[in-house]
Amino acid sequence: MAYAYFKADGTTLAISRNEIEYQDSSVIVAELPDLLNANLIYLDLETLKVKARQPFPIEVSYNLISNVPAGTSVTLNDGVLTVDDGSIEFEADTPERLILFLYHPHFIEQCIEVQTGPEAV
Repeated sequence: MAYAYFKADGTTLAISRNEIEYQDSSVIVAELPDLLNANLIYLDLETLKVKARQPFPIEVSYNLISNVPAGTSVTLNDGVLTVDDGSIEFEADTPERLILFLYHPHFIEQCIEVQTGPEAV
């Protein structure tokens, strides 16, 4: 049997075949089901069940990324923003190709490319 240790936000802290005694009371321990990849798990804080991280359900179109789960961190160039409303819109004066990195503890990290530029009239 393996044990998974999680931070208070549900992200994985450690995986161990032996029980670990953490001094931090915010660490949550759960048994790790045998069939889950330890690198692709998270703790559902509502049910306290270990679950497999899923691919992002996003949709990418010109100047827009939609269906972005709330709480997703997006790295673009040197900045990081957090999505709260489910979408990211871009305004650009010239055509450009942006590379973004998406992170959310319940989903598999993903790099995406978005074409941006002025809207056609």
